[in-house]
Amino acid sequence: MSDWQILGIDNTTDLKVIKRAYAAKLKVTKPDEDPEGFKRLHAAYKQACQFAKNTATADKQVVHQRVEEPPEIETQRVETQPIDKSITTAEQPQSEEYLEFVLDAPEEPSEYSRQDYRDVQPYQQELEGIASADRDAEHAFLKQQWLEITVNVDEITASDKSINEIEAWAFLNDREALLDIQFKSELSDYTFGSLADHLGKTAKPVLNHAVFMFLDNLFQWSDRRDLLEDEFGHEAVETVMQAVAIVKEPLFEWTSPKVHVGEMVPCHYFSRLLATLLDWLLLGFIAVLLSKMGVPLLSTDNDGGILDFIGGVLFYLLLAPVMEASPLQGTPGKILFGMKVVDKQGKRLNILHTLLRSFMFMLALITFKVTIWINIFFRDQRLLHDRFSYSRVIER
Repeated sequence: MSDWQILGIDNTTDLKVIKRAYAAKLKVTKPDEDPEGFKRLHAAYKQACQFAKNTATADKQVVHQRVEEPPEIETQRVETQPIDKSITTAEQPQSEEYLEFVLDAPEEPSEYSRQDYRDVQPYQQELEGIASADRDAEHAFLKQQWLEITVNVDEITASDKSINEIEAWAFLNDREALLDIQFKSELSDYTFGSLADHLGKTAKPVLNHAVFMFLDNLFQWSDRRDLLEDEFGHEAVETVMQAVAIVKEPLFEWTSPKVHVGEMVPCHYFSRLLATLLDWLLLGFIAVLLSKMGVPLLSTDNDGGILDFIGGVLFYLLLAPVMEASPLQGTPGKILFGMKVVDKQGKRLNILHTLLRSFMFMLALITFKVTIWINIFFRDQRLLHDRFSYSRVIER
């Protein structure tokens, strides 16, 4: 949806129309009731005003060019007394009319250029008015965002558990207020100060490496270490940095947050195939091991092989939904290959959603040839049961 569609008007350079449309939309789009809608409306309003300002600037440049080259002004002829040739040029007296014209006459622009100024002045006043209103609206928006974000930061930095949960910091993603450089700089100092205060009061401070990398990529703390030391002191900065250094990343991430943070990168077909084969090998190994221990899970006759295969498929279709709906978000094969199952928004699936996904997987096995042709046509790393169940397999 374009900016003009959000404002409900056609493409225009008339600031009065833009202001009226924005004021009308504000009556039904309030920041406290619809913050996302207000963000879109505010951004569309700013873009429309910028379009009008750029158009006015272009017009003003044209006017200046016309003013800088005014029509030539004909000098009026002044009758002077006859020059006495016996007197030298230095002694030649000048008439009062001549001196008044040459020395005192102001260089005024022509009537043509004065008219241009009178035409542009109301438009410039209108621009100043809309800019003032825009600054007030932006100030109110940034103030509301500051209160909301700092309250969340205070809640997160109140305990060690919430500080080290990456999903707790996900609310900082795609914040329009962070596009303002001054706002982002002040929020960076506020967040770092809150972290330093809490970690400084802890006997053994620990800061999750993923959390620090997320905040560091957002605020560039590593590149601004000297400025942070000037603001908070060397000891406070060392407290945060050393708390990160003692955290050891596990070889495999067995659990995942409820909401994925960052870009959702789809996994390749072959990686998913290898993960599925690994799951089947693990199931077969467990079945053989239990049979050796005296638990008869596999048939000993030749005719029982098909039943064993069907039973294994059914067991896998029941076990996979449970694991994908759990904090693991995947079967052992997917976890070892660094994959997880999420919905289209990156959220963890519930048990009903994963059961639907398994059912669609069974249908995809039945129509295997159709699945192959569809995947060859689309090439977006999503299998047929992913499309039908509105789910995705992405990198952890």
